Amino acid sequence: APSSPVGAIRPVAAFQAGASAQSRGAALRKRAVEYAKTGDFTSARAVFEQARQQIPRDCDLLVDYGYALYLAGDYPYAEKMLRLSLQY
Repeated sequence: APSSPVGAIRPVAAFQAGASAQSRGAALRKRAVEYAKTGDFTSARAVFEQARQQIPRDCDLLVDYGYALYLAGDYPYAEKMLRLSLQY
């Protein structure tokens, strides 16, 4: 009998479930940067916030987030993220 498509998906789902917060955060950071590069700062901000939940003390994440906020014109929150990045 042919294998179930669900069976083929399980290893991927298991990998995603077992992924570390660091790897999930890094993937989210990458996606947020791509949104920012296209000028979609609303989506970028939402994904950066998701990434911060995974890796709240990641200096590179905070710098990228701060720069995206700066580009979006949210200078007070950009300053907050950039100052926070200096702690890590």
